[in-house]
Amino acid sequence: FGGFKQSGWGREMGHAALELYTETKSVCIAL
Repeated sequence: FGGFKQSGWGREMGHAALELYTETKSVCIAL
């Protein structure tokens, strides 16, 4: 989570990116 700000994600994309990251992580764990 700490890398989002340094990666250049803006505030508008922060929430969407967080949701996408969480969704991807959940899929990886499920596999």
